[in-house]
Amino acid sequence: MIRLRLTPTIAFELLLVPALVAGAVLLLFPELLALWQDFFRFGTRALGLPGQVETSVVTLFGGLTVALPQFTIEAAWPTRMQLLGHAGLVVGIALMSFALPRRLYPAALLLRALAILHATSVTFFLLGTRPFPYPLAQYATDFLLCGLVVLTVAPFLLGLTFFIFGVPLVEKLLLSVLLLAHLAVLLPLQLMLHVYIAARASLVMLPLLFIAFGLLLDVTVFVALYGWGMSWLSSAERRRGPRGGRVLLGRQVQP
Repeated sequence: MIRLRLTPTIAFELLLVPALVAGAVLLLFPELLALWQDFFRFGTRALGLPGQVETSVVTLFGGLTVALPQFTIEAAWPTRMQLLGHAGLVVGIALMSFALPRRLYPAALLLRALAILHATSVTFFLLGTRPFPYPLAQYATDFLLCGLVVLTVAPFLLGLTFFIFGVPLVEKLLLSVLLLAHLAVLLPLQLMLHVYIAARASLVMLPLLFIAFGLLLDVTVFVALYGWGMSWLSSAERRRGPRGGRVLLGRQVQP
């Protein structure tokens, strides 16, 4: 069992540094959202989408007031022909998963999961009645709000999972900046693509986009960059003792 003493240095790296990074992110929200809004307006015009991108003033945690981009676009309820087409697509994906060689079994499982998810959506719209309880404009607003929460929480997640290791502080800050910058670019691209697909292919795509290609994709980015950051531990490994062991918060821990 590993026990750690909460020294001032450890408390600074685990608690104060993530809090300072999250605070800096909060202060940059107005400028970041203004850039996102310009991008959404450009994307809406370039893709020929109906509706506009307006501004809605919302109050976030801590009483911070920001101008949140707000789409006015709406996606249509799928027609019977569209639903039949999507049903055929589901069958095709399911059959493809069984045709893959055994070495691609993980990919086959992923395709089957996507097929089941989309089949559920198709079934809902075949049996359901209008209106859809979650319109596209509301989906876009909620997606943005969730994205802001992710940007705020990410530094604390790194503090609990990455900062505990004996990596230099500058590398911890570097990984934090890289992760936040990546998410700041990925989130608006995600939403713009979701809005475009749902507007062109109807509301039947919304559940698949949200569950499989929404915040789950952002979590995957976090895990990928975290794994890359863990490879930086080679610099800390040089501080191992003669019997080996992993450096945890600058202290040698025997396996």
